[in-house]
Amino acid sequence: MRWIQLSGRKSINNTRKLTLIAVLLATAIALHVIERSIPLPTNIPGLKIGLANIVTVVTIYLLKKSQAYIFIIIRVSITTLFFSGFTAFWFSLTGAILSLTVMMIIAYKLPKQFSIVSMSVVGALMHNFGQLFIAALVIQTWSLFYYFPLIMISAIVAGFFIGLTSARLLDFLSKRGFLIRDKEYQIISN
Repeated sequence: MRWIQLSGRKSINNTRKLTLIAVLLATAIALHVIERSIPLPTNIPGLKIGLANIVTVVTIYLLKKSQAYIFIIIRVSITTLFFSGFTAFWFSLTGAILSLTVMMIIAYKLPKQFSIVSMSVVGALMHNFGQLFIAALVIQTWSLFYYFPLIMISAIVAGFFIGLTSARLLDFLSKRGFLIRDKEYQIISN
């Protein structure tokens, strides 16, 4: 099992894990609600900042792989089913799982080649690619991918700022004793 150490311990008890996941979920949902109230200068469907992804990036360094996937499934379920509807659920879930998978590969296998910021940018691109892919399957046309270059620009900008914020948050947590920093948050083996 590989995951980052909390408070200098190799593992934490189940109550603490559950509490941590609940706090992360509540934070992600709150960020999603805040983001919905921010008007964007465009009305392009599916285009958003992705503030809740700050928490997703942090979970990669706080939780085990399986817990991170459970976190993302619960987060997407709550935010889309309460705020967007059942159809949006599949688009969001596909993008979120693809994004999380790619970011976890980067964090676990390529931590020296990618910073947290560049990992976040790749994650944002994969999230949008996943959503377009599922939309193309549903609508049965690949012409939606002409839309990808426009979304790419948004994903790069949003991913940069999400990654920068996540890196600062991880640094803050590390300085407060929540994380043990080991070469740019390299994931530690138990």
